[in-house]
Amino acid sequence: ATANDGSGLTAACKVTVKKEDTGILNTTDTTLSVQSQDGVIVVEGIAKGAAVYIYDTVGRQIATATAINRSVAIETNLPEGSIVNVKIGQYNIKVQIK
Repeated sequence: ATANDGSGLTAACKVTVKKEDTGILNTTDTTLSVQSQDGVIVVEGIAKGAAVYIYDTVGRQIATATAINRSVAIETNLPEGSIVNVKIGQYNIKVQIK
């Protein structure tokens, strides 16, 4: 985000979603991180081979990628300030392009 007071100050945002499932025989703890920097959406903490989809605010798919080594970086080519929805499995995360 950029300050509106003319100071030129900026800030970045990191979203971390934590999912915990408890079963009789095991417990899983998965941490999912979605970030935007320089027009690139970076997703970490997902399964190798997981599909990541990016949609604009009207629901059009604008990008897709497959995770390699539990992460993926997707160039959006969208202007700063644009809002996208990042879908990974059951998660749907709203992200502002930085």
